[in-house]
Amino acid sequence: MNDEEIVRLLKNRDETALTEINNKYGNKCRAIAKEILGSDSDAQECFNDVLLRVWNNVPEKTPEKLGAYLATLARNDALDKYRGQRRKKSIPPEQTEPLENLENMAVYDRKPGDEEAAAEKIARFLSEISAEKRNAFILRYYYELTEKEIGKKMGLPTGTVSSYISRTKKALKKQLQKEGIHV
Repeated sequence: MNDEEIVRLLKNRDETALTEINNKYGNKCRAIAKEILGSDSDAQECFNDVLLRVWNNVPEKTPEKLGAYLATLARNDALDKYRGQRRKKSIPPEQTEPLENLENMAVYDRKPGDEEAAAEKIARFLSEISAEKRNAFILRYYYELTEKEIGKKMGLPTGTVSSYISRTKKALKKQLQKEGIHV
């Protein structure tokens, strides 16, 4: 069955479309999710979420490459799950404060537009450094990869990656402080 027929079945709310998607693209989507999440069960859950999303939000027109569209959905969903898992692991429950204890804590006074201004300055800074340093920094702080994972992906020693990230972070902090943004 071709992609246009699958989308037509989805639009007609025919569950056969889900079976066809599973048969044609399921292994690819699960493999992508497993590469990110490291678990067959998490990868299957991610693929189930992709099927649900496609079922609930049928594309208006057939994507040029349905497989690539589904793979992108699987990748994005897996990355979201991965980030969520890392956040849960990063702060042990015994180190968190109950909400009622936070009442007297000082709150950073932000003005409207502060985030946009900071984002613009960060983007400008990143555009001015080497592509290799920029990629390492983005992989670390946007995609939340470890330095070891970044080294493997970029073909660099972990120490080099660590150095790139550390120096970029220090230079960015210095630049932002010079521009009046204190981090």
